[in-house]
Amino acid sequence: MRPFPSSGRRLAGALTALALSVPLTAGLATMPAAASTVWTPYDPPLSGSALQRAVGDVLPFGPSDAFAAGAEYSPWGDAPGGPRLWRWNGTAWSGLALPSGAETGGELALAGTAPDDVWAFSRHATDRHPGHHWDGRAWTTGGPGLEDFQPVDAHALTRTDVWAVGDDRTDGGFHAAVAHYDGSAWSVVRVPGADTLGVTLHAVRAVAAGDVWVAGTAGGQPYAAHWDGRTWTRIATPAVPGGASLTAVAAGNGAVSLGGTSATTSNRAFVLHRTATGWTTTHPLASAGRLRSLTYSGDRLVAGLARPAGTGDCGTACVAEWTGTAWTGRAAPLARSEAVELTGIPGGGLWAATTSSLDRSEHLARSTP
Repeated sequence: MRPFPSSGRRLAGALTALALSVPLTAGLATMPAAASTVWTPYDPPLSGSALQRAVGDVLPFGPSDAFAAGAEYSPWGDAPGGPRLWRWNGTAWSGLALPSGAETGGELALAGTAPDDVWAFSRHATDRHPGHHWDGRAWTTGGPGLEDFQPVDAHALTRTDVWAVGDDRTDGGFHAAVAHYDGSAWSVVRVPGADTLGVTLHAVRAVAAGDVWVAGTAGGQPYAAHWDGRTWTRIATPAVPGGASLTAVAAGNGAVSLGGTSATTSNRAFVLHRTATGWTTTHPLASAGRLRSLTYSGDRLVAGLARPAGTGDCGTACVAEWTGTAWTGRAAPLARSEAVELTGIPGGGLWAATTSSLDRSEHLARSTP
């Protein structure tokens, strides 16, 4: 899922190193060479010719079924916009009815396990933040426990094991927390250091019932925590000179990778790979700027990146693939791309949401395995 920072957060506190005890991977596997990626554009429809498109989360269930959340907006303020949902049928995108109340709820975060099991969470900053569930026919309020939780990102492991990260707002403040759905109700717990380190969470990934990772920032440095089925533990990660924030978590092939962007003037993307001896830090591409996403396409770890401001279109600098020893640039999904967000499709392939320097709108493109 695409991570979005919580609004109104104040980052404070010092970074505290804590001991860790979680399963480690054996190492970073070397992948076979990949063929060149071929992209096909498929734009979701706009409801007016004066509107432009912003694409948030894309939630695919295979090559012929996917959901996407985003928004329409007018660059001149002369046409109505707002949040939008779209559905992919294997050939084209069409509009999908929004959950009741989401019309004023801002952008949506999506999670789910099947076309009849989709969660939508409003990433807005009002007093109530309910989740909504799609059963294949209609939306319903997601159940008790989320009223005072402001979500940012979510991931569903099973129908009865769903996770979201964001802020606990029970006392009116912002406290980094994780929400969990067990099939009947949601529960919310603050992560280690939430009240003392100024933690902001951006991403969550559930690998198994007792193996969940969250990532963000604390005191201007990367922050990660892990759920082992019993408790949350702060995980020590390498410090980044100048500070940084983690905004993505990817898991596959027995490996866990955390991605983010340094806070230096160059805003350089980096990825932390979990190994048997700790963390290894890599940089996707020297010519790239911010990290926008980190996901798997089949057995391949791929990163979506943005070009530094003023450096032109992407070329081969906004999509990078990890070979196990180095990052390799791939062609941008569309000409005139400036930033790319990637989502892996089950069975292989990718959806890419790409910002165009031509019309300042966002477009969707798809690659096949």
